Amino acid sequence: GPNYTGAKATTPRNVVDLALKNFSREWAALQEYRATVAEHEETTDSGWVDEPGYAGDDGFGSVDDEELCMSFADQLKQLTIDEHELYERELKRQKEGDYFKKKHWLIKAPYVLLCFLLDKVYPKERPIQRFWFLETVARMPYFSYISMLHLYETLGWWRMGAAVKKVHFAEEWNEFHHLLIMESLGGNDAWIDRFGGYHAAILYYWTLNLLWLISPFLAYQFSEMLENHAVDTYSQFLDENENILKDLPAPAIARQYYQNEDLYMFDEFQTSRAGHAARRRPQIDTLYDTFVNIRDDELEHVKTMVACQSDVPVKSPHEG
Repeated sequence: GPNYTGAKATTPRNVVDLALKNFSREWAALQEYRATVAEHEETTDSGWVDEPGYAGDDGFGSVDDEELCMSFADQLKQLTIDEHELYERELKRQKEGDYFKKKHWLIKAPYVLLCFLLDKVYPKERPIQRFWFLETVARMPYFSYISMLHLYETLGWWRMGAAVKKVHFAEEWNEFHHLLIMESLGGNDAWIDRFGGYHAAILYYWTLNLLWLISPFLAYQFSEMLENHAVDTYSQFLDENENILKDLPAPAIARQYYQNEDLYMFDEFQTSRAGHAARRRPQIDTLYDTFVNIRDDELEHVKTMVACQSDVPVKSPHEG
């Protein structure tokens, strides 16, 4: 599995060592995948833990999550997401106030293409794999924005967005934990899903960098549209699978993230919730609670992306 799930060191090895080890792992997985997809899906664990003895303070690599994925495999396979109902839900939202018509033509085409491909690649019975792909890609915008803001600062072009980098990092940290939750549910078991997700993320990162050079406002607008799509997707998923999700326990990584004693990073990306009274304090008991809060997180990302498109400076919620 990826090094962040089980490694005790926080500093990576050199690029050659990392690349060769990863190639070795993925090559073996590819051969296994080609031999028999069915056997691979049934016999391979979630990839969540490579070293069960590791018990890091950050909660990564929880054995509880490995057991959750294996113990409730049959129930997890019953989860669905209907792409036709999702389309109708999104179409209804976009028609309200001519939302879609107001968006720039330059980002409409790739947005529609991405949604179309997601529906074709991930059928109704593979929602967790779809979510894993989405969360892998969803981290890239914030990494891109930080990179470009850092570049502009280095070139001496722009420093007014320096404080926003912290907000964007908190957003990426949030999406990272969404990704870990999907991995705890087996979302990255199949080699083909990892191959597609990783390559799509790299392509998306460089595309966003180019879009930022053309217009940072368009880059933020594109992310706003994708985050709104995520809200619709998780809302549809919750409506379809409410009973099943309420019968399943929450992954340990979800409880650790949402109910941690230190929620500074969790609060930081929610720029619309300044002040202690407005802050969210989720109670995570079931898988349903987990996905409700993931959906609510995505809605907060939408609000922050909208704020980044205005002339009013975006501030950390801890500043006021």
